[in-house]
Amino acid sequence: MKWRVWYDEFTLKVGDRLRRSIDKGLLSSRYGIVVLSKAFFAKDWPQYELDGLAALEVNERKVILPIWHGVTKADVLAYSPPLADRVAILSSSSDIAKIAQDLSEVLRS
Repeated sequence: MKWRVWYDEFTLKVGDRLRRSIDKGLLSSRYGIVVLSKAFFAKDWPQYELDGLAALEVNERKVILPIWHGVTKADVLAYSPPLADRVAILSSSSDIAKIAQDLSEVLRS
């Protein structure tokens, strides 16, 4: 099965407005795969994107699909208690094929 993916490095061109491009990507997405890592926690733009995805979660609609990469539950809890309450894929306990399979099961639904 093929998936249409919006990913900033593939989508953005020289001169594009970053915020508008991110907003357009968020609005056209059913899901957002969020890789939570120490680098993610340290930057502002990922927070903006996460806020946008959270705003799309209305009426129990699941949008945010978290992957924890090099972080613990305590790290995620310190960053965002609601994110720590979600079932997440742990990158350290899964190879890339298993991660893709787990995500694919959700994306097909």
